[in-house]
Amino acid sequence: MIEKDADFKDLVKTLPFPIEEYNMNAAENKSSFLDIGSGFGKPVFHAAMQTNCPGYGVEVVPARVTFCEDQRYNFEEYY
Repeated sequence: MIEKDADFKDLVKTLPFPIEEYNMNAAENKSSFLDIGSGFGKPVFHAAMQTNCPGYGVEVVPARVTFCEDQRYNFEEYY
């Protein structure tokens, strides 16, 4: 799960999918986001950034999984 902090405020404002599209109860933190066939994981990333709820993606194509794992580590190092 990606934690919200001051560094992410500007990034969250620029995400293309509004939080209302996820229909998540972020205020009570009782929701989680699951994307079956998540591809490169953009909706999972956006939901986690905007709601601070856990997001999970399930993907069976190995190349996509590897790409997403690499991007996750790059993101963690950058932020």
